[in-house]
Amino acid sequence: MNSKIALVTGASRGLGINLAESLIDDGYFVIGVARSPIESWSIHPSDSFHAYQCDINDESQVKHLFSFIRKEYQRLDLLINNAGLFSAELLQGTTATRFEKVLNTNLISVMSMTREAAKIMRKANSGRIITISSVATAIRIPGNANYGLSKRAAEELMLDFAIEFREVGITFNSVRVSFVEETGMAETLSSDARRKYESKLLISRPLQPKEVFHAIQFFASELAGSITGQVLALGSPE
Repeated sequence: MNSKIALVTGASRGLGINLAESLIDDGYFVIGVARSPIESWSIHPSDSFHAYQCDINDESQVKHLFSFIRKEYQRLDLLINNAGLFSAELLQGTTATRFEKVLNTNLISVMSMTREAAKIMRKANSGRIITISSVATAIRIPGNANYGLSKRAAEELMLDFAIEFREVGITFNSVRVSFVEETGMAETLSSDARRKYESKLLISRPLQPKEVFHAIQFFASELAGSITGQVLALGSPE
């Protein structure tokens, strides 16, 4: 296969679909991953898109996914850790089970996906791994502690991977986003919480999916090979 191969988690809807379609338009062959049944996805398999059902919170399923990639494609050029679970609960009202569920999706699964992708990329001494983060890492309001903590930890995780894989040719970076239009992100927040976020953003308007993709294009480009362990914030104060 001559096309570069990209893997996108959370590809069944929202921002994941937008990123997958933009990558296809950019010449990539895309493997989309989500845990929901493939027939329910809003993007359908094609010559440029392979849909793979996988619960990334299940490490055994993650390992099966990468075994499939090794067997079928023998390489991986780009991983986008896009899948995420939002939480809007006060700490005094949440449970350990719900707290753990957010950490599993937003942090532990990112570790598993990144670890397995790096194993493939290391053989080629080349690859790009990008994690979608959130302005909740910089803007702290009541109710976002669990989510913001998980995303801050994921950003630190990318830096730690960058340190472990220094001079290998793989880069690990994060793109911090706010509300992205056409993705359903804004609907997860109450109007009061959204106003609090927007009052602290440097750019309070919603992001366009193409703006997020432009940041990904930058990190994925050949000329960004010396940029690793970094966070690119879109509209965030930090």
